[in-house]
Amino acid sequence: MPGTFFDWVLTGSLLVVLPLLASFVFYVRYGLKNPVSCMRFYQAGKSKSVYRQVFLFIQYAITMLLMILAFYFQHHFDFLMHTSHGYTTQGILSADLYRENSYSAYESLTSEQQQRQWACREAINQKLDECPFIESWMTSSRDFLRGYFTDIINDKGEKFPLYVMFTSTDFMKMLGLKVKEGQIGEIDSYEHYQIALNETAMKTLGYDTLEKAAVRSVSPLWIAMVQGKVVEYGTSMMQVNAVVKDFFPQRLTDGVPPMLLVISSNSLGAALIKAVPGREKELVPYLKKIEQEVYHTDDFTYQWMDDKVAEMYKDDERTSDIYTLFSYMAIWVSCLGLLGISLFEIRRRYREIAIRKVNGATRRDLYLLLVRRYLLVQLLAFVVAAPVAWLMIQHYTATFVEKAPVTVGLFLIPFLVVMVLSVLTLYWQMNRASRINPSEVMKSE
Repeated sequence: MPGTFFDWVLTGSLLVVLPLLASFVFYVRYGLKNPVSCMRFYQAGKSKSVYRQVFLFIQYAITMLLMILAFYFQHHFDFLMHTSHGYTTQGILSADLYRENSYSAYESLTSEQQQRQWACREAINQKLDECPFIESWMTSSRDFLRGYFTDIINDKGEKFPLYVMFTSTDFMKMLGLKVKEGQIGEIDSYEHYQIALNETAMKTLGYDTLEKAAVRSVSPLWIAMVQGKVVEYGTSMMQVNAVVKDFFPQRLTDGVPPMLLVISSNSLGAALIKAVPGREKELVPYLKKIEQEVYHTDDFTYQWMDDKVAEMYKDDERTSDIYTLFSYMAIWVSCLGLLGISLFEIRRRYREIAIRKVNGATRRDLYLLLVRRYLLVQLLAFVVAAPVAWLMIQHYTATFVEKAPVTVGLFLIPFLVVMVLSVLTLYWQMNRASRINPSEVMKSE
């Protein structure tokens, strides 16, 4: 995103104007008063640390809030990446091997050009069949994970938006999708298709059994060449051949849409190739060689399906990284603030510590005395930050169909981390204060 004038003004204000304003306040408070007034003001406020405690409370609350959010969104991202989408992507590669992927200009080609196109396709298909690194392969749309919504009509004339996807007959086997009812038979013609619905679509359309399921589309679903003519299909009532178990075609957070699968024996588009386990590295050079031999070009693009799935969650990963970064910054600032405040306050209590030691206070008693106030501030900050973080998480994930659960550990871990870091920050000063010599303190103060 390009920087704007407002960004520069805000940055300049934080870096220049704010420090100058803070300096000016102290200059007016002390620089323009006579020494006696300044000493009286200091003595009057010497025993008051409420402002410092409030400042520390705000720091702790912001730190814990950011840490809770960072923990949750990292947990949510891990949940999305390790939860099954209902199909297999491991070892599957999508490659743009074919240069003829559309019928749009088919009529304008001569018969010789058409034959040349299909010859290239057949040559690629043969080489894929011969490859020892390939377990199975098929052709499908360029991105089989994506489809489009269109209005589908059931046998009662009711209209519903369904997510339409095009694939081939090998789709079910390669991705490990399960047929719940019916079957997808062999298709021996490019003009013939079979229709499948997922479980959600069956419920949406109001069908209880496969025998009653029939659908048609408001607009043509596919176009085929029949005896040199362009024929549109899908607008007439079609019997549903199979019911597929639900799977997630897109992000888990979007849920499972009602889906209509248009299945053919083959389709124009990219090649989906499943590599033999352990031979994935050898597959890509072989495909590049095929492209060079058939089309005499090095213009070859491919993508592993695991990477394609991971791309769906770039925004979730970015959100997790942002909150994690700011939580680290908040921890650092809080530790610095605690160090400065505790250094000032513990040093002022040397006389009190000396008197307590003279009266028999042990080092453990002194540790509890010095750390108790800061732990209480942390506890109050956690009581405020935890419900605010919970509300923010609920608001952010309100539209998510699938999301990581909010557990108690997501709140307790940041609290314990901040507590441990605070104790470590205070330890050196508390240890030093507990070792003071009461006689030397009494003389100097």
